[in-house]
Amino acid sequence: AAQAKAALPTPEAKNAAWSSLVDSDRLPNTLVRAAGLGFTHPAGVLLLDEFVDQYFAMLLPVWESRTYKIAEYLVLGLYPAPLANAKLRDATRAWLSANGEAPAALRRLVAENLAGVERALAVQERDAL
Repeated sequence: AAQAKAALPTPEAKNAAWSSLVDSDRLPNTLVRAAGLGFTHPAGVLLLDEFVDQYFAMLLPVWESRTYKIAEYLVLGLYPAPLANAKLRDATRAWLSANGEAPAALRRLVAENLAGVERALAVQERDAL
């Protein structure tokens, strides 16, 4: 149910999912993972753009305040990868550049997210030919 609710393509559903995941630490691991998967469901891709800045703002606080597994679920699950655009790529690169002192494990997860977007952009470019 958590995944389905977070996947609903409405601003209200996305905001509620974000709040329950980022602003609260009460959800168990399985619900965090499920809601994270639903949050970035491609059906709501147009709504994810407004969360790009919020995503990068939450990285360090979440990493420092949650268990490793919960933080990992949030870092990977809330990354708006379905956007796969230059803005997301550039924002990800900027965060990595500005946060060289961030924990190595967090930087690795963000770098993995970036790699996925870069691959998607390369495919989009090739498809456009």
